[in-house]
Amino acid sequence: MVNMDQYELIRTSQRVYKKSIRRIARETGHARNTVRKVLSGQEPKYRRKKVAVCRVTDTVGSVVEQWLEADRESPRKQRHTSRRIYTRLVEEYRFQGSRIDGAGMGPGSEGPVGVERRSGGGAAGSGGGTRGGSGLG
Repeated sequence: MVNMDQYELIRTSQRVYKKSIRRIARETGHARNTVRKVLSGQEPKYRRKKVAVCRVTDTVGSVVEQWLEADRESPRKQRHTSRRIYTRLVEEYRFQGSRIDGAGMGPGSEGPVGVERRSGGGAAGSGGGTRGGSGLG
């Protein structure tokens, strides 16, 4: 099987360095037919080894779909958010799954890992707010 690095190496060897198919096959260790397929533009296809199983959507997926279908008729500001869907599932169906969709990244939370928060008012880089200070913190 040819991975993307090898795929690019084979194409570059032929386009830039003008190497023959036989020479590329000898250097890379792939069959000449494989080298021909790569040069003809057939990209490697992703093959999934097994079907992904999603137990969460199997159990509560139909309920959430009903809620979202009902939301299509409601005004945009009154539709379910991911946080509301989660809290409703916990309250009504005793759902024990976790929330992994980026919720909890509001004003009072720490936010994603590795992202530094700024304090103070004004736009970023404006030089300061009304209280003084460096704006770092």
